[in-house]
Amino acid sequence: MQIVDSIENIRRRPDMFLPFGQLSAASLLSCIATEALILAETSVRCERRGDWWIAMSEFDWLSTNSITHPIQYFQSTVPFPQAGQNSHFGEIVLAAYCPNLVTVGAGEFLLIRGAVSQDLMQFLDGYRAAGRAVAFSIIQDK
Repeated sequence: MQIVDSIENIRRRPDMFLPFGQLSAASLLSCIATEALILAETSVRCERRGDWWIAMSEFDWLSTNSITHPIQYFQSTVPFPQAGQNSHFGEIVLAAYCPNLVTVGAGEFLLIRGAVSQDLMQFLDGYRAAGRAVAFSIIQDK
């Protein structure tokens, strides 16, 4: 039996994890925002700030599961039964394709990968105490 790394599995099979098998910041943002909408009874805001794409909500959608720490959503495939059979949270897909990735919520700022400017950190800081924000940038083929 071989243990397969979740991120490597996603990179090997983009057709299974990316809408239409194509890497698109807008479709990745849509997936993350849809998660929050399915789990929350409040609004979700999406914004683009330069190269950064951000999903934000006053509701922490990553705290609704039995997962003990939000970092796990970015390190492994987490089932998302509320979205339908064979569904999973999309944060792991962000971790597979985004060179810069950060989440803020539950009292902490988690830099998953890359670097974040001071301006973006200040912008996201409002979601540290209450709610959740996930911000990412990607490299797309032009």
